[in-house]
Amino acid sequence: MKLVAMPSVTPLFIASAIALSLAACNSSKPLQAQGNAPAYRYNAIAESPAFVGSTGFQQGQLDSLLKNSEHADPLTLLVGANTAIKQDRLTDAGLLYQQAQIRRITDLQRFPPKPDAQAQAQVKNVTRLKTKVSAVLGPKLLERPRIYARIAQRLERWHCDTGTGYAPSWAYSRSLPAANCATVQQQKVRLMRDLSVLLAQEDYASAAQLAEYYQNSSSSVRDLAGLKEGYLRALATMRAIERKQKRMGLSTRF
Repeated sequence: MKLVAMPSVTPLFIASAIALSLAACNSSKPLQAQGNAPAYRYNAIAESPAFVGSTGFQQGQLDSLLKNSEHADPLTLLVGANTAIKQDRLTDAGLLYQQAQIRRITDLQRFPPKPDAQAQAQVKNVTRLKTKVSAVLGPKLLERPRIYARIAQRLERWHCDTGTGYAPSWAYSRSLPAANCATVQQQKVRLMRDLSVLLAQEDYASAAQLAEYYQNSSSSVRDLAGLKEGYLRALATMRAIERKQKRMGLSTRF
């Protein structure tokens, strides 16, 4: 895919755009204590904000996580996504990343974090890890939009229900009734499929890259002659293509 050349563009828009804050996920009734221990283990250092450079999951455990995610909290899924990136398993990485987003959004609603400093720090840590994974994964998938169709296919088959005794990545004092996951999951699947089509088109991909570059630039860069006008034209191009093809795209996030 030939894209517009621009200085120091960091193409984060694909992964970050797909991680939409939608609705909650259907789950089994949670218990305070963890039930059966999951079959995967990862190094404690992987929980730190600098985990992108850490070892991640122990050898042979990533496949176990992919097959048995009912007890996997957002942090565990993000560490798994990072491990998959290091092993160049981009479809697995994308799947785990999307699962982590569903769990994170859902868990924030199901298990409101305690107001104390420790719980709030745990929530922020998950958010930082999400940002780091997105920063690594997004550029790798920028010119490989077909992978999103494969991720969407696998995500559609995923059972997002959590196992008995599931616990989130942060301390909480109470749990709320779980909501239906199907609508959230299908919206994400549709968006990913639409993006796999849209980003395969040179005009759309180039416009999206310019829009992302403008949004991530400093005010001094935004003031460069013609850049804002180019940004507005890029948005118009994206919206026109999305409207014509009746697809969900990236224009709404700019």
